[in-house]
Amino acid sequence: MIFEPITRRGKWLIVLFSAIGLVLVLAVSPKLDSAESIFYDATEAFESGDYRKSMELYDRVIEMNPTIATAWQNRGSAKFKLGYFGGAIVDFTKAVYLDPSNYEAWNSCGMANYKSQQHFDALGNSKKALSINPEYAPAHNNLGLTKYRMGLYQEAIKHFDSAIILDPDYAEAWQNRAMVKVRMGIVYTALDDYQEAIALDPDFSEAYNNRGLLHYKIKFYQSAINDFNKAIDISPEKGAAYFNRGVVKFKVGDREGGRADMDKFKQLDKKVNY
Repeated sequence: MIFEPITRRGKWLIVLFSAIGLVLVLAVSPKLDSAESIFYDATEAFESGDYRKSMELYDRVIEMNPTIATAWQNRGSAKFKLGYFGGAIVDFTKAVYLDPSNYEAWNSCGMANYKSQQHFDALGNSKKALSINPEYAPAHNNLGLTKYRMGLYQEAIKHFDSAIILDPDYAEAWQNRAMVKVRMGIVYTALDDYQEAIALDPDFSEAYNNRGLLHYKIKFYQSAINDFNKAIDISPEKGAAYFNRGVVKFKVGDREGGRADMDKFKQLDKKVNY
C-alpha cells in the first residue's frame, strides 16, 4: 500500500491504495507509533503550518519504510515550504523514481527547480507532469513562471491562459498573468487580472502588493497605498509592502510615514519576502 499525498488528502482522513487499486479511507486513528500514525501526524502538522515538525515526522516514516513514494513527496513539500529547495528536489526526485506516474511530484520538482533557478530542469519536469495529465493547471502555471523568468513573455502568457482555462478559480494564475502583462506594458488588462485574483482569494497579499506596484507605476498613489495597506493587514510579517508603501509616502510628501515604513522594513530582516 502507498499513502495518499498531501495535495489529494481529505482533512482528518488517511487514504490508502491497495495493490489492486481499491481506495480505502481510514477515518479512525491508526495504531500508535505505526508508519500510518506518524504519516497522519506529519500531514496534520503540514496542514497546520508546522513544516519543520512535518518534515521531521516524515523522516521517521521514511526510516521505517523508504518505499512510500508519497512520504518522500510530502517531505519534499515541507522542505519546499521551509525554503530548502535543494533538499526538496532530492525528495521529489525519489518520489517520481518510486512512482513515475505521480504528475504532482513531477511538477513539484519543477517548482523547486524554478525556485533554484534551474530553468531547463523546471521546464522538463513540469512538461513531464503535463505529459501524464494534460489537464493539470499547476504545471502550466509553473511553466509560465519559468518562461517569465527566462524573458519569454508571450510563451508565459500562453501557459497562464491555459492554467486559467483549465481552472478558472486559480487565483495564482490570474495574478501571475497580470505580472507578465505589466512587464509587457499591458496595463489595464493587468489590473483586471489582479482584480480577478483578489476576488477569488481576498487574502492574497501578494496580489495586493503587486497591484499596488502597478498603481504606483501609473501614478494612482492613493490606490497604491490602499493596496499596500491591505497586503500589510493580511501578512504583517512580510517586508515588501512596508518598503513599497514607504516609497509611495515619500513620493506624496509624507516623509514621516515613509521613514516609519522603511524602519519597519528594516526590522523585518531587511529582506523582501515576496
